[in-house]
Amino acid sequence: MSTRDWTFDLALPLPPMRVSLPPNTYDAIVIDGDTCASVVMEPDTLFRHMLTMVSDPAATCLQVNDTIGFWVGKDSADHFDRSPAANYVLERMLSDIAVGAYPDTEETRLAAVARFAGPGVPVLHGPCVITGMGLDERVLAPLSAVFWDWFEPVQEVMDQLRAGHQFAGFLRDQEIPVRSIVSVTIRSE
Repeated sequence: MSTRDWTFDLALPLPPMRVSLPPNTYDAIVIDGDTCASVVMEPDTLFRHMLTMVSDPAATCLQVNDTIGFWVGKDSADHFDRSPAANYVLERMLSDIAVGAYPDTEETRLAAVARFAGPGVPVLHGPCVITGMGLDERVLAPLSAVFWDWFEPVQEVMDQLRAGHQFAGFLRDQEIPVRSIVSVTIRSE
């Protein structure tokens, strides 16, 4: 049996997600497919850019607590597949709020518990933008340090899943049967 060496270049390293914000700007996270990136925008243009990012002329917000909103296109369920990455973040956040792993109010924790006990977590379709929220869903804010402290380990899991999807795509493209792989070598810095 002959062996062959293949080289697979993973699209890494990924840029840091948490960045220092210039004055009078907001940060947001954009999840599109299996990619996740942070963006910095001015408050005056945020909604216009958000509509572009969610690929819809209107956006709707699922506000999971007083400080975080998940935005998708109003008609995204009609035009896009379910977003595994965005749904992973949403479900993880609601779960962590419910069990107290995400610092929040008791009222929000109980609401998250009720959401899980009810008919289920809403399903997000298509591109998703995660923003900080102000007093109502039309007032946005920067993402909080509490959110970023929670999100960074979640992002690591998402990066691992993304790497797995890229590797699986490479195997498909090269028509390499998984059962034929003898060993995998990973170089890391």
